[in-house]
This record gives sequence, C-alpha cells and structure tokens, in this order.
Amino acid sequence: MKKHLTMYAVALLTIGLLLSTATQADALLVDVSITFDTLTSGRAVVSGDFDDTFLDPAINEKNISAVGAHWRYDVRLFRFRDPAIENFFNYSMFIQSRHISNPPPHSGETTPGLLLGGAGELSYTSLKTQGIFDTRSHSLVHPGGDGDKDSVFSRIDDLNGNDAGFLTLDNQVSATIDTFHTVPEPATVFLTAGGLMGLMGIRRWVNS
Repeated sequence: MKKHLTMYAVALLTIGLLLSTATQADALLVDVSITFDTLTSGRAVVSGDFDDTFLDPAINEKNISAVGAHWRYDVRLFRFRDPAIENFFNYSMFIQSRHISNPPPHSGETTPGLLLGGAGELSYTSLKTQGIFDTRSHSLVHPGGDGDKDSVFSRIDDLNGNDAGFLTLDNQVSATIDTFHTVPEPATVFLTAGGLMGLMGIRRWVNS
C-alpha cells in the first residue's frame, strides 16, 4: 500500500512539474528585439504580455534590453496596484535608446551618444484614457559632431482597434522603436555658416 501511495505521489509531483514547465514555456514575456541595426539607423520591437511578465506578485519592476553593434535599446516596465480597485494593477513602460557605434559615424564624434528618452519623453501608462498611437520622438545632438543628431521615434501599435491606452484589454503590448543618426540639412549648414561669417564681419567692422 505504501509503495502504491509513494508511486502515486511521485506521479502527481511529476505531472505538476510538467504543467508548471509548460505554463512557463507558454508565457509570453514582454521582450525587446532588434530587427535591424546599422551605423546610422536601427529598429527594435517591444512585444509581449504584461501579466505573464509579472507572474510573481512580489516583482513590480522589470528592465529589459537589446544591444546591437550600433544601437542600444532599454525598456523599463512597472506594475503598481490601484488602491481604488481590489486586485487591479496599472502598468507603465519607459523607452530609452543610445547610439553606441564604435567608431562613431563621423570623425570628431564621441561614443556612446547621449541617452535618448532619459527624461521620460517616451513613457506610457495604462492610466491614460486617450489613445496614444501617435509617434513620440526625442532628439539630441551627438556629442563632438557638427550638429549631427541622434533621434528616437516610438509608436504603440494599435492592437485595440483605436481603444485608449498602450495595452490591449488583456494587457498585451506591441511597440516599434526607430533610431536615426542624421546629418544637418544643407540649408541648415548654409544658414549656420552664413551666420558665422556675418558675425565675423560685424566683429571686424566694430574693431576697425
């Protein structure tokens, strides 16, 4: 009898472990993956399920990253309990990027570039009631360059049929992050050069 009970217990334990493993394998964790990565442009995709990502009730923050040869993408995920509704959570997502090409695209530029989205320009929260499918962007002049800019553009893919919020009703997310390293337009360079020449001319006229 004892032998049969022991075998039964072992069988139940094995089934439990298999079910647990299958559940974890089926979990669709939020992840960021790079789809292309070049010296002057890149793209990453964020997708997954917030509920699967925060299965452990003790965890309220996740940091995920994807690093290529030229661009780095960092995504921070947060979960916080809504005090007004029992067992209800709100979610937030912050996107950041940085140009890390080494050597950088142009002589004189330093690497890595400045942090894009560092002040929360590319932030999303499930508390928002309006649709947020517009493209958000942030640009900074790459240090050491002649006005060349690093830019990041993020867009939430509308999986809800234009419903509000950056998550679907079952807390799925899908977002695209595009990054670019752009040189100033010729007209901008011409105007800048012309302005400098004008200032030099004024200085000479004043000195004379």
